[in-house]
Amino acid sequence: MPWEQFKETIRKELASLRKRDGDLRMDLPAYRQLLEKIRADLISQVDGTQLSSISALSAPVFDSGSRMVAAITALGPRELFDCSIQGQVAKALRAVCSQVSESLGCKAKVK
Repeated sequence: MPWEQFKETIRKELASLRKRDGDLRMDLPAYRQLLEKIRADLISQVDGTQLSSISALSAPVFDSGSRMVAAITALGPRELFDCSIQGQVAKALRAVCSQVSESLGCKAKVK
Protein backbone atom coordinates (compact mmCIF):
# COMPACT_ATOMS: atom_id res chain seq x y z
CA MET A 1 0.00 0.00 0.00
CA PRO A 2 1.42 3.41 -0.90
CA TRP A 3 2.66 5.48 2.04
CA GLU A 4 0.38 8.42 1.20
CA GLN A 5 -2.71 6.24 1.65
CA PHE A 6 -2.08 5.45 5.29
CA LYS A 7 0.43 7.94 6.72
CA GLU A 8 -2.33 10.06 8.34
CA THR A 9 -3.69 6.97 10.11
CA ILE A 10 -0.20 6.16 11.39
CA ARG A 11 0.33 9.76 12.51
CA LYS A 12 -2.91 9.63 14.56
CA GLU A 13 -2.00 6.25 16.05
CA LEU A 14 1.45 7.48 17.07
CA ALA A 15 -0.13 10.56 18.69
CA SER A 16 -2.54 8.33 20.61
CA LEU A 17 0.31 6.09 21.75
CA ARG A 18 2.30 9.14 22.88
CA LYS A 19 -0.60 10.17 25.13
CA ARG A 20 -0.46 6.77 26.85
CA ASP A 21 3.33 6.49 26.86
CA GLY A 22 5.16 9.78 27.18
CA ASP A 23 8.46 7.99 26.54
CA LEU A 24 7.48 6.86 23.03
CA ARG A 25 10.33 7.88 20.75
CA MET A 26 8.77 6.82 17.46
CA ASP A 27 7.74 9.61 15.07
CA LEU A 28 6.38 9.44 11.53
CA PRO A 29 9.79 9.49 9.75
CA ALA A 30 11.17 6.85 12.12
CA TYR A 31 8.07 4.69 11.57
CA ARG A 32 8.44 4.97 7.80
CA GLN A 33 12.12 4.01 8.05
CA LEU A 34 11.20 0.97 10.18
CA LEU A 35 8.51 -0.03 7.69
CA GLU A 36 10.96 0.23 4.78
CA LYS A 37 13.45 -1.97 6.65
CA ILE A 38 10.77 -4.59 7.35
CA ARG A 39 9.75 -4.57 3.68
CA ALA A 40 13.37 -4.93 2.54
CA ASP A 41 14.07 -7.76 5.02
CA LEU A 42 10.67 -9.42 4.50
CA ILE A 43 10.54 -10.02 8.23
CA SER A 44 9.70 -8.14 11.41
CA GLN A 45 11.32 -8.70 14.77
CA VAL A 46 10.12 -8.13 18.33
CA ASP A 47 12.55 -8.80 21.14
CA GLY A 48 10.98 -8.31 24.54
CA THR A 49 9.29 -5.02 23.72
CA GLN A 50 5.62 -5.95 24.07
CA LEU A 51 6.10 -8.62 26.71
CA SER A 52 9.54 -8.61 28.30
CA SER A 53 9.81 -12.41 28.28
CA ILE A 54 8.73 -13.01 24.65
CA SER A 55 10.55 -12.61 21.33
CA ALA A 56 8.98 -13.09 17.92
CA LEU A 57 9.49 -12.95 14.17
CA SER A 58 6.74 -12.37 11.64
CA ALA A 59 6.91 -12.65 7.85
CA PRO A 60 4.40 -11.75 5.14
CA VAL A 61 2.39 -13.97 2.80
CA PHE A 62 1.49 -12.50 -0.61
CA ASP A 63 -1.29 -13.28 -3.09
CA SER A 64 -1.21 -13.44 -6.90
CA GLY A 65 -1.26 -9.64 -7.06
CA SER A 66 1.76 -9.45 -4.73
CA ARG A 67 -0.46 -7.95 -2.02
CA MET A 68 0.21 -8.96 1.56
CA VAL A 69 -2.74 -11.09 2.66
CA ALA A 70 -1.42 -12.70 5.84
CA ALA A 71 1.55 -13.03 8.14
CA ILE A 72 3.01 -16.07 9.81
CA THR A 73 4.56 -15.51 13.22
CA ALA A 74 6.95 -17.58 15.29
CA LEU A 75 7.49 -16.73 18.95
CA GLY A 76 9.09 -18.08 22.04
CA PRO A 77 10.70 -17.33 25.39
CA ARG A 78 13.18 -14.51 24.98
CA GLU A 79 16.07 -16.41 26.58
CA LEU A 80 15.62 -19.41 24.23
CA PHE A 81 14.25 -17.98 20.97
CA ASP A 82 16.62 -16.77 18.24
CA CYS A 83 14.87 -13.70 16.85
CA SER A 84 17.75 -12.43 14.71
CA ILE A 85 16.55 -11.64 11.19
CA GLN A 86 19.40 -13.71 9.73
CA GLY A 87 19.01 -16.66 12.11
CA GLN A 88 17.69 -20.16 11.46
CA VAL A 89 14.14 -19.38 12.60
CA ALA A 90 14.00 -16.36 10.28
CA LYS A 91 15.30 -18.40 7.33
CA ALA A 92 12.73 -21.14 7.94
CA LEU A 93 9.92 -18.60 8.39
CA ARG A 94 10.80 -16.81 5.14
CA ALA A 95 10.93 -20.16 3.31
CA VAL A 96 7.48 -21.19 4.57
CA CYS A 97 5.99 -17.79 3.72
CA SER A 98 7.53 -17.98 0.25
CA GLN A 99 6.00 -21.44 -0.31
CA VAL A 100 2.57 -20.30 0.88
CA SER A 101 2.81 -17.16 -1.28
CA GLU A 102 3.69 -19.24 -4.33
CA SER A 103 0.73 -21.54 -3.64
CA LEU A 104 -1.47 -18.41 -3.67
CA GLY A 105 -0.09 -17.44 -7.08
CA CYS A 106 2.56 -14.93 -6.08
CA LYS A 107 5.15 -14.84 -8.87
CA ALA A 108 7.69 -12.53 -7.18
CA LYS A 109 10.63 -14.23 -5.55
CA VAL A 110 11.07 -13.43 -1.88
CA LYS A 111 14.08 -14.03 0.33
